Amino acid sequence: MFRAVVASEDELAREVLGKAGRELADVAAVVIRRLFCEDDQGSVPVAMIGGVFRHAALVREAFYNELQTLAPGARVMPQVVEPVEGALRMARKAAGKVT
Repeated sequence: MFRAVVASEDELAREVLGKAGRELADVAAVVIRRLFCEDDQGSVPVAMIGGVFRHAALVREAFYNELQTLAPGARVMPQVVEPVEGALRMARKAAGKVT
């Protein structure tokens, strides 16, 4: 069903996908504000993970644009990441083996 919505040219479907991206950005911005000090000048890496991001370019675009407005320090990775890959990267980094 989701793929049919993504493939649709229907204006309502496009509005729903855009709203989904903006709402996901709202959630990400809250997490960033709670986990990272506003005085911190460094960038906060953000990964897009999951099927919604993978299959819906409109969601990715809305997410990116909204997050740049809400959390200018966020650095959104352009590619969609598989959850297992992200977990492996985190484990390697924690073990001191940055890849």
